[in-house]
Amino acid sequence: TVQEKQPGRTRQLVAETLGSLAISEWHYAFKVGKALPFIESLRNCVIEGSNKDRAAACKALGDVITNTVSLLYNERRHDFEVVCCMAIALALEHIHDGNDAVRGMVMFLIGNLFLELSTLDLLDNYSFPPNNIQSLFDSAIVCLQDQSHKVVGNAVRSVGHMGAVLHSYPVLFSVDRISFARCAMKELTTKIERAVGGKDHATLTWKQRSTAKRHGWGACNSLGVLLDNIDTEDYGELRDIWREGFRALTSCVHNRASLNEKITLAALRALAKIRVKQLTHA
Repeated sequence: TVQEKQPGRTRQLVAETLGSLAISEWHYAFKVGKALPFIESLRNCVIEGSNKDRAAACKALGDVITNTVSLLYNERRHDFEVVCCMAIALALEHIHDGNDAVRGMVMFLIGNLFLELSTLDLLDNYSFPPNNIQSLFDSAIVCLQDQSHKVVGNAVRSVGHMGAVLHSYPVLFSVDRISFARCAMKELTTKIERAVGGKDHATLTWKQRSTAKRHGWGACNSLGVLLDNIDTEDYGELRDIWREGFRALTSCVHNRASLNEKITLAALRALAKIRVKQLTHA
């Protein structure tokens, strides 16, 4: 099992195998009572394994989340709560881990969880999410400034999905949605501006410029998700930062000749999600 301390890449390979199971296979595993022990073994690997084992287990849990959350919400509500709360508790414990790969895969896990939650019609009559959910949102913002570009890349993707769920269910989630949206939009806007050519662009190495472009592309996508989900009633409190984000997105279009096409297209998709009322009062 994943918990067994065997040499080499055995635990990583087992984790990857569990992460690759299809929805139908997880459906059967839950039916016969084997799924939760499998997931629990991945959790234990994150806690007890080597850094490579732990990163692989976090990645596998993120893949498991993708293939189980919708199934569980529709058919096994108690197991849905168990899996989601376990993922959040694990993330809170390891999101500031000393290993870059582990932190990056924790953000990957959280991004997958909130992406799946964004597809559900969540109800407010059960015990999800946990009371300490605010800490997770705060930590995700911190990860946008992480020293590891891989952690930042996963955080860029994740905050968009987190913001989408937060603004869709403001009562269910006891989180300051305005503060989160403001911080997330500010960081995403900065990354877009850096990709276009910020003040320090000339001093960046080729590798740093390549990283800036990847983060800029991701930031355009994530900002588009946020813009598509922020309520009109919240717009007034976010108007100033919204304008900065709008200018950053339009600058991608103006500078399309010198930008990677993926960034320009992502910016256009984000701009297409802006509501007419927001443009009218911008």
